[in-house]
Amino acid sequence: MTDHTFAIRGQLMLGSHLETGSLIVANGHIEQVVRGHERDGNLPATILDADIVSPGLVDLQVNGANGAEVGDDAKAIEGISLWLAQTGVTAWLPTIVTADAGLYPGVFEAYA
Repeated sequence: MTDHTFAIRGQLMLGSHLETGSLIVANGHIEQVVRGHERDGNLPATILDADIVSPGLVDLQVNGANGAEVGDDAKAIEGISLWLAQTGVTAWLPTIVTADAGLYPGVFEAYA
C-alpha cells in the first residue's frame, strides 16, 4: 500500500484557543499534532498551508441550503452536501419541514 503522508500547517484549534502547529496525516488519519514550527524539518515533504485548522462542524437539522430544499428531489441532497462542505460542515442530518401529507410520498420515493 502506498504511504500518503502529508502535513497541514497553520493555526490549530486546540481546545478553546488557536496555536501555531501542524497536523501529520498518514493514509487519511491524523497521526500526530506538532505544536509550533520549530520542528518543520521533521515534517513530511508535502506540506499544505492553511489559515486555521479546526474540527468540522456537525449540523443536526438542515431543511435546505444555498437555494436547495430537502424534499422530493434527491439531487438536492448532493448540492446541499457540496455547499455545506465548503462552509466547514463535515456531517449533517437532512430534515424535511412540516408540510401537507401529499409531499411525503414523493420524499420517501426519492430517497428509497
